[in-house]
Amino acid sequence: MSPAGGVSVRRGGLEDVATVHALVSGAFGEVGPVEPPLSALRETVDTLAARLEDEEFLLIAEADGAVVGCAFCAPQDDAVYLGRVAVDASARGRGVCRALVGEAEALAREFARVRLTLKVRASMPQNIDVFRRLGFAITAEARHEGYDRTTYYVLEKPLG
Repeated sequence: MSPAGGVSVRRGGLEDVATVHALVSGAFGEVGPVEPPLSALRETVDTLAARLEDEEFLLIAEADGAVVGCAFCAPQDDAVYLGRVAVDASARGRGVCRALVGEAEALAREFARVRLTLKVRASMPQNIDVFRRLGFAITAEARHEGYDRTTYYVLEKPLG
């Protein structure tokens, strides 16, 4: 897929996992300390590789020959779940997330799923805003075990 802005998206594989690990660690590391701690920062090359072995798909966004974004996609029931969506700071505002979501929509249709779903931390309202602009809506509030307040939201985008 080659949308405007010079961003293209392809399906990734095990050969991309080390690069994706650096991207995810960098993007989520920028958030700083939050409660509960971000599980994305506990990911390793091996845990990310295991996702691909567990029938998840990896989407890679590239611009100017560099990897600038990624998302893991897991078909679940009637949806495709997006996880570990990360965009390099140098590429934000260039349509990278939009391109990843567009390719995830195509993947969902390929697997006869009717919606995309993802989770966003309550402490990251800017990310909620990004996904709302891409057609997602909050469908549930939830909390991590041991917390008495909302710690994340479930967002969904129906595919028409």
